[in-house]
Amino acid sequence: MTKKSERELLLMEVKARKEVIAKIKNPLKRLKKQADEKLQIRKAKIAASQEYDGIEDAHEIWGYGGITDEEFEEIKKVLEEGEKYIENHISPQEYGARILEEFLARLYSEIHSFEFELRKLKDSNTNT
Repeated sequence: MTKKSERELLLMEVKARKEVIAKIKNPLKRLKKQADEKLQIRKAKIAASQEYDGIEDAHEIWGYGGITDEEFEEIKKVLEEGEKYIENHISPQEYGARILEEFLARLYSEIHSFEFELRKLKDSNTNT
């Protein structure tokens, strides 16, 4: 393969990845916004659960019909897990945002690698 065609292939690799990054950035931004909303909901659940002295207190309120079965189970989880509740119950949006961020990181890494190869080609052309 000639150095020119190798250079053209490397440039195509870089341009293609930059194109994919440009297309992914906006959906990632929307997904992160949704993920942050879900995180804030979990944080609010922790704050709301602190109005109960403990599981027994929540159970008593549940017994009087003050909260539903589902609410009681959620309060129980929050009280048992405490701050870990935030990280133990991530939303699909949060997980999806992580996946996209990891994918973007790989693309950026590959771009840097291809650009390094391009610089090496350029340097070898100037030395010959």
